[in-house]
Amino acid sequence: MKRTFNRLESIVLSLIIVLTAVLPGMSVLAAGSSITVTDSDGNEITERIEVQEYRTVQLGYTLSGDTLQDSYVVWSSNLPLLADVDESGKVTGYDYSKAAIIQLWLDENVRPLPLVGNTMASAIENAIFNSGYDLESVNTDILVALVRGIAGENIANSLKNYLDNMNVVITATLYSSDGNAVAADSVDVLVTQSTLGSLTPTGIHITNKKSVPKTVAVGAAVQLYGAATPVRLKQGVKWAVGSSVLDGESSKHATVDANGLVTFTSPGQVTVRVNPSSTIYGLYSDTVSFTVVSAQDLPVTDFEISGETSVAEGATTALALKNITPAGAYTGSVIWTSSDESVAAVDSNGIVTGLDGGNGFVFSKSATITASIDGISKSVSVTVTRSLVSSNLSAIEIEGESVIANDGSAQYASTVYPSRLNTNSSVLREWGIEEDGSVLWATASSPAENAFAVITSDGYLTAKASGVITVHAKATYNGSSVETSFQVLSGKAITDFTISGPASVTENRTVQLSVSNIMPEDYDPALLSTVKWSSQDPTIASVDKNGVVYGLDAGGYGSFNSQSTTVYATISGVTKSFNITVNGAWINYVTSAEIKGFDNIVKDFPVRYQAVFTPERMSISSTLWGLPTDNGTAPWTASNYVTSASSTANSIASVSSDGVVTGLTAGSTSLYLYGRHNFVSHNEAVKEINVVEVEPQSITVTAPVKQNYVEGETQLDLTGLKVELTYDRSALEPYYGDTSQLVSDEQLRVSVSDYTVSEINQSVLDAEQYIVVSVVRAGRTYRGIFSITLESKKLTSIEITPPQSKYIEGATALDLYGLTVKANYSNAPSEFVSDYTVDTDQFNPLLYNVEQNIRVSYTHVGRSAEAYFPVTVYGIPVVSVDTGDYTGGWASDPVVFTLDCTNKLDGVTYYYKTASSVWTAIDGNTFTAFSDKVESYYFKAINSEGVEGPETQRYTVKHDGEEPDFRLTPAVTELTNKPYIITITSFTFGISGLKQITVNGEDRYNNQHYTVSENGTYVFTVTGNNGLSHTESITITNIDKDSPVIKSVTPVHKNDGTVARVLNGITFGKFFNRQIEISIDAQDEGVAGLASVEYRFLDESGVPLNGEWLVYDEADKPLQDPDFKGYVQVRTTDNAGNVSELFCSDGYIIDETPPTDVIISASCNGSVYSDGE
Repeated sequence: MKRTFNRLESIVLSLIIVLTAVLPGMSVLAAGSSITVTDSDGNEITERIEVQEYRTVQLGYTLSGDTLQDSYVVWSSNLPLLADVDESGKVTGYDYSKAAIIQLWLDENVRPLPLVGNTMASAIENAIFNSGYDLESVNTDILVALVRGIAGENIANSLKNYLDNMNVVITATLYSSDGNAVAADSVDVLVTQSTLGSLTPTGIHITNKKSVPKTVAVGAAVQLYGAATPVRLKQGVKWAVGSSVLDGESSKHATVDANGLVTFTSPGQVTVRVNPSSTIYGLYSDTVSFTVVSAQDLPVTDFEISGETSVAEGATTALALKNITPAGAYTGSVIWTSSDESVAAVDSNGIVTGLDGGNGFVFSKSATITASIDGISKSVSVTVTRSLVSSNLSAIEIEGESVIANDGSAQYASTVYPSRLNTNSSVLREWGIEEDGSVLWATASSPAENAFAVITSDGYLTAKASGVITVHAKATYNGSSVETSFQVLSGKAITDFTISGPASVTENRTVQLSVSNIMPEDYDPALLSTVKWSSQDPTIASVDKNGVVYGLDAGGYGSFNSQSTTVYATISGVTKSFNITVNGAWINYVTSAEIKGFDNIVKDFPVRYQAVFTPERMSISSTLWGLPTDNGTAPWTASNYVTSASSTANSIASVSSDGVVTGLTAGSTSLYLYGRHNFVSHNEAVKEINVVEVEPQSITVTAPVKQNYVEGETQLDLTGLKVELTYDRSALEPYYGDTSQLVSDEQLRVSVSDYTVSEINQSVLDAEQYIVVSVVRAGRTYRGIFSITLESKKLTSIEITPPQSKYIEGATALDLYGLTVKANYSNAPSEFVSDYTVDTDQFNPLLYNVEQNIRVSYTHVGRSAEAYFPVTVYGIPVVSVDTGDYTGGWASDPVVFTLDCTNKLDGVTYYYKTASSVWTAIDGNTFTAFSDKVESYYFKAINSEGVEGPETQRYTVKHDGEEPDFRLTPAVTELTNKPYIITITSFTFGISGLKQITVNGEDRYNNQHYTVSENGTYVFTVTGNNGLSHTESITITNIDKDSPVIKSVTPVHKNDGTVARVLNGITFGKFFNRQIEISIDAQDEGVAGLASVEYRFLDESGVPLNGEWLVYDEADKPLQDPDFKGYVQVRTTDNAGNVSELFCSDGYIIDETPPTDVIISASCNGSVYSDGE
């Protein structure tokens, strides 16, 4: 593999090969020298060698030919992301994949392009990501076509060249002492995959460090690109200033943002470092060093202007500086000017707008665009072409005061371009003012008004308060519009201020910035409400409208890591900056989440969305995509412990686990993204997306495999059916922009599954019919067709399941319930049919107990078959009942029924039932009713064929075999002088009830109580309605109605039974002079006998002395002491309760006091006579 070339070749090579290592000078060979690459043993390598990822191969070289003094050898690799070589010739395998080739190609060939490089590289990356292609298996031509649609033919061809030459070429180049390449040799290296490469990086690389300038001016910026290998790990990178965390010098002279943009701030030595974003792989790093000098020490000495120099009216073109000499010079002070701003205007970024392409017979105009820097000026002529089809507006400008008093007014005017249209009365001009990001347009009847000002439809502005008023002017002509804005300051303008606040913030924390030192001192305070905050690199730190800074990415874990960016504040057109440093936290926070991708999704063209989490270094252990439910419920409640999405689809769209969103129907929904770092921190993002439907150009239907069906098959077999919609690329452009150009013609033809298919027409037999496939898009239905043939079924026979075969006398028609007819075909499965015919004329309902055969026939498409089923009509067994001697009424003996019936056939079973409705079989043909009850009986018969006859009439039997029984219970058992009741007790009789009760033959009308008033024998007889009777008798002897009498009452002296004196003829004619004893003689005339004798004493007036009756005791007769004058009153009661009449004794006196002095007194005419008168 020896390659020798002359001096011209060596000069070219020195321009395209970047030195990676230099061996010290040596004394080697002279002109005609050669170099040979060898293995570690010194053997020449003549074939391609292999090196596995993570492995190394040691190379060497030998020299031959003339000796050169102080020559040296440089080793280099054409694809250092795949395999690189150090200064000693040791080759290390980093990445075997196509992804690494594409990464290197983007960093070396696309991103360095002026103006468009970064944007184009991002577009290519997004297109590859959204395509879903597996880079290791996808065809090279597909990738090249994808890039061609974005970047054009030349860039696509450069990618093809990279992919077609994926072998790594390791070159050893021999240089003379003056730096000229003298000879070179190379060896091809194939990198092979290692399974370890799917687990941990093989290295980290600054992919363009060999091509960037190493001497740079203060203010200049250099874009570095980094990659971790293998690229398939998708390991991000993080940038830092300093060769290590201990290098504090480099950060004094430069800053680097999260994307690798290095800005040089002061003279000195700077090293920029790149590491994998995951701190787990912190030991991997790559560096590049710069020497920073002042801008005056490295001025621009030459440059060129690049960009399109022809622009249509109303269009823009971008101009940029290129081939800057020296490459590291500062170009930020470039000034762009236009020689005629009415023809073409240029802004500070080199963006040229075509304004006027001429009038009348002039179809183009030119203006000279000049860029000036460090005293060097270069110019290009830009031609503005006039529209030849119809005139369109190209631009509009506002003229008027930029500062007015906070209560002042001003008139504003607008100028449109091309200038030929400025006086055209058909140009419609409008004025408006901005509020919350939207424009309020004035009308002739309603001015536009916000909190700061009001403007009329003719541009007359009146300020209401201090602040920044954004005035908008719009012009419309020929269906197209142009619009511009102009800021007007209302109030005393702020001319200077500073930003104050903490200069650092911890990752995932916030600090407050504010404006201070405001000049002039009499500024209008209301202008402070108009401050606009922004961040130079919002991936490092963001700032909200209130000046609150949020630390997003410190570049690493822990307080020793930090990154800086610049925060800007703008007031009254004055902008100030403030450097803010984000310091690392001791917890790995996911500080922000972002969904990158289109706002719109075209149905049939799914979109892969990109999840971006800050800091980029963060290892996201769980990424979830989700969609809300149709009722608005989010797919998760965000926390550090979410493990799954509860909803990944709704009626509008669905999302896959890797962020591919598929539109289902037109409408709006929210796309959710969740990212979690282990279970420590999380963040989420929500993006509103719209699913739109666009009209395809056509529908294409590829017929399914099966096209022949047999009658009865109702479901189409759609295996092989393919329905495709073909779209126009221009229909996608409003939603996917330039990315729509990446969609190949093949991809514009989309297979869809939400089609509908018409049904098989069962009435079209043995002929071709067409099936319609319909797809609805954007409210319009697209239809395609494919043909099938439905062959009729060929009938061979029928099989029947017989219906009811047994009928009962009285049936008049066949009952076909249960009849099934199965048709058998020669070309189709058997099936049950319903359109058969039954010959009902063969049925005779009056032919009893004889089997009849009924014909069933079925005809289908001209073919017929028949079968028969049997039926029999059975006569009904009607029961007759012989009740014997029983004629109704109550019976005390069992009642026997004898049964008989018609249509017994081979035998019959009789049944009876009562009111319980339960039928009970009878053994034989007799039934005996003997239960003591009133019961109604019904009878029926079932013959040997199970035919059941009707139930008979009701037969009611009254049976009572119970004889009445009772006992007689007198109400009084002791002696009494009153009538009392004899009651029939323990009375029992049968269900038939009581017919009659008699006492001594007298009917008592069923009265169970009888009153006796005199002694004697009483005979009771009870008879039931069943004719049975029972007799009981009772003898009464305890009734006594005769009262007792008192025969005499005799008072006598106790002991001797004498009376002192008896004087007849006076009331108290008996006299006693001492204690007396009283004897009473009483007698009962009845049977009861005396129960008691009572007495009491009455005074001489007949009044009882004590009021109490005393009981007389013959054995202890009552005694009475002297000094008594009166009577003894007596009564007696017998044992039946009869009481005698009261008996009063003769009056008597008991006086035991003897007389003493005799006193004689005299009276005359009632007056007492006194002695001596």
